[in-house]
Amino acid sequence: DNVIYYFDHVPSQISGHKYVYIKIACPVDVIIKHGKEELSTKGKKNRTSFGSISYENATGATNSQKSDKEDLAKVIRLLDGVNYEVEILATDEGEMDYTISYMDENGDYTDTREFTAIDLTNDTIVKTQTGKSEKTLLSVDEDGDGNVDLEYEAEENGEAEEVELDELIEFV
Repeated sequence: DNVIYYFDHVPSQISGHKYVYIKIACPVDVIIKHGKEELSTKGKKNRTSFGSISYENATGATNSQKSDKEDLAKVIRLLDGVNYEVEILATDEGEMDYTISYMDENGDYTDTREFTAIDLTNDTIVKTQTGKSEKTLLSVDEDGDGNVDLEYEAEENGEAEEVELDELIEFV
C-alpha cells in the first residue's frame, strides 16, 4: 500500500499541487469524508485519493506502529481546493492542539492557524472545515449531545480565541 501510494502521489507533488496541512496532538480519532471516500484514523484508510494521515511523536519523528498511534500527533495532508469537513472524536480526556496550515502560490506554508489547549473529555466531538477563509472556526460539542458548547476562531497566522456563541453567525 505504501509503495502504491508513493507512486500515485509523486506526480501530483512534482506537478505543483497544493495541500492543506493539519496537525492534531492529543488522543483523538479523525474522520474526513470526500465523496464516497473516507480518510480516518479509526481503520485502515490512512490514504485516499484526496489525502493522507501519518503519525509523529513530539520530536517530529514519524511512526506507523498501530499500538503507538493513540499517543502520537496526527499529521494530515489534504489536496487544497476542497472545503473538507474534519470530525475529531476524543478517545480520552486531555487537551488538544490543532494546527492548520495553507500553502501560498510558491508552495510554501505561509498561513498557519493554531488552536491550543482545547479541553477534551471522552465524549467531546470537534468539527471544523479546511477551506481557506478569513477565519477558521472550531466547533466543540463537549459532551457529545449534538449541541455546540464552545467555538474558537483563528485568523491568518493567528492563535485561536474563544468566540461568544450568541455573537456567531450560523456556521455551515
